[in-house]
Amino acid sequence: SSSSSSSSSSSSSNRSDHPMFSGPLLSPDGGSLFLGTARGRIHALAASSGGRRWSRRHGDHRPTQLLISSDGCFLFAGTADGNVHAVEATSGECCWVYELKEIEAAAPRCLTLAGDGSALFVGTAGGALLALSARCGGLQWRREVGEATPADWSFWLSPDASTLSFWAGNGRLHAVSADSGEVRWQSSGTESSGTDKEEQGDPEPPSDWTVHSSPDGSTLFFCTIAGKIHAVRTADGVPCWSYSLGSSFPGTPAGAGTRVVSPDGAGLFVGTVSGALHAVEIASGDRRWVRDLPGKAQVQVCRASPDSASVFVGTADGNLCKFAAGTGEQSFMWSTGDSAVNSLTVDPHGATIFCSTGTGSVHAVDAASGEPRWSYKVEKGLTEKHGRLLVSPDGSTLYLAAVDGMLHALCASSGAVKWSLDPRMGGEPEAKAAGGRRLSPSALLRKKRLAVAAVLLLVLELRRSGRLKRASSDGEELEPHELAREAVGGPVAEVLAKACGLGLEPQAGAKAAAAAEIGAPGHVAELEG
Repeated sequence: SSSSSSSSSSSSSNRSDHPMFSGPLLSPDGGSLFLGTARGRIHALAASSGGRRWSRRHGDHRPTQLLISSDGCFLFAGTADGNVHAVEATSGECCWVYELKEIEAAAPRCLTLAGDGSALFVGTAGGALLALSARCGGLQWRREVGEATPADWSFWLSPDASTLSFWAGNGRLHAVSADSGEVRWQSSGTESSGTDKEEQGDPEPPSDWTVHSSPDGSTLFFCTIAGKIHAVRTADGVPCWSYSLGSSFPGTPAGAGTRVVSPDGAGLFVGTVSGALHAVEIASGDRRWVRDLPGKAQVQVCRASPDSASVFVGTADGNLCKFAAGTGEQSFMWSTGDSAVNSLTVDPHGATIFCSTGTGSVHAVDAASGEPRWSYKVEKGLTEKHGRLLVSPDGSTLYLAAVDGMLHALCASSGAVKWSLDPRMGGEPEAKAAGGRRLSPSALLRKKRLAVAAVLLLVLELRRSGRLKRASSDGEELEPHELAREAVGGPVAEVLAKACGLGLEPQAGAKAAAAAEIGAPGHVAELEG
């Protein structure tokens, strides 16, 4: 993670909102891809091919967050049952497990590694902050930080790894010693009181639970629901400046993803729900410029170019805009012709912008001219929460996770599918069909369902031939169609029974109902065949 994010710069992490798996998470060298799926299973894939390197089960619940050490040797996972697992990244073998207690027995929040990798910081649902030994999982210290915390609670670790900052239940930004957990200061953004919270008045509630920082780590920034940005010194929490975005509703920041610090540390860019983009001087808090977006559409996401010269914005009406970071001059506006832009990222070289929309479209746009390079449609769609785009360190591959659980790897330059895989199922990833045609993301799943149907047909044939017998609860032998219904349910059983010639005529609508259960509408004829 970059130093402008809320995560430690010593490790890479991913908190999951995906309904089917956590991740994807790339190793620091870009060679491996990690995911967590149901029943505590963690998978390691070869990033270039999608080939499975290992798959191991750790506990009974799906990991909600994955974190990998900066050297790529260890993988840490927080699971929904309140456990923290440490795993060897090369083999998947368990190193240790730490169990949270009582109210904390919910998914751990915001796993963060210390700068030297010696400690793992963990937040709990009950409002506690723990420091665990990354080597053995032993508890080093614990600090109660307030009331219950939300799932998007986040920590920020200073570049020198000495201070850990976070929002507490009392609505104030706290800083504690990373070595001991001792409170260093608390700040509301307008005043700092050291460690005595009673000296301060009621603070303005934060707009979210994230913290941003300048690249050198000397200044922290956060936004309030009143539409203000506050900057405080990392060393002591003393306020540096405050900036008003406007009235509480039009000026409210649109979300954590709409705030970005330029890589050179000179500018802070913030988008609002009313469609305005503010550029603020980090050193002084002075306004550099303000621009209203076309149609004043809400800012969905904001990113800076690697050279700090430009700012890219995705809007709620599906537009992608580029502004000069220094002057605010609009360089281009390109319309996706689709729904809101929910995710946006820039390749490491700054040459291409990748964005996704709520309907599952992924676009690659030339960062200099705004000309579209390619588009790709994810069959099952990418929702607002699950449209995260991940680019390999060398910028050659784009990874994305679909709502149906499929993971896709696209060539960043052409949009061609390198491979597609459902990590929950065995087997190797699919690449391209004959003739180079892109495979449907659901092709693998449909083939497996048809294979299961073929096995059921065999079971029914064995039953009809007398080789397989099954008694009902009252001791009577089950009829073939009753066995089929018990195995796969009514609608599917009726279609299968007719295909087997078992003398059971499907009722009206049975085929449509069977298609819905199988998940492949239009393929019932193929199933019967």
